[in-house]
Amino acid sequence: MNKTEIGHYIASGRLEKRFVDMMKARSLIEAAIESGKIYEKLKLEKSTATIIFKSIYDGFHQLGEARWSMLGYKPKDHQATLAILLDANIAQGHKLYQLDRFRRLRNDTSYEGYRISVGEAIEIAKLWKEVSLDIINWIRG
Repeated sequence: MNKTEIGHYIASGRLEKRFVDMMKARSLIEAAIESGKIYEKLKLEKSTATIIFKSIYDGFHQLGEARWSMLGYKPKDHQATLAILLDANIAQGHKLYQLDRFRRLRNDTSYEGYRISVGEAIEIAKLWKEVSLDIINWIRG
C-alpha cells in the first residue's frame, strides 16, 4: 500500500496512525493461526458452516491487523484491515481478492441473519489452506 492510499484511509477516518507494536502483531498472528485451524476441529456440516466461516474470516482479519500494527497503524473497519493483505508478495496473491466477498458475507451473517452454506465455508477454508502460511511468512518478513 503506497503513501497516497494510506493517506486516503487516514483522511477518511478508516485508519489512524499509531506506534509500531511488534508484540501485538505477534499475538495477532498466533490468534489468527488458532482461528484458521477451526476447520480441523469441527466437522463441516450445515450447522457448523457459519461458525467455521466466521472463525477463518477472523483469522484473515487478525493477519491484516497484525500487518497494520507492524507498520504503526490501526484500521477502523474491516475493509481497511483486509486491504493491506492485497500487498502480500506471495505466489497466490491474486486469490486474496476473494477476501472482499468474504467480508461482505461475514457482514451479512453478523448483521442480516444470513446463514453460510457448506460450499462457502469450504471456499474460505480452501483459501486459508492455500495462502495463510505464505501471508504469515510475508508479515513476519
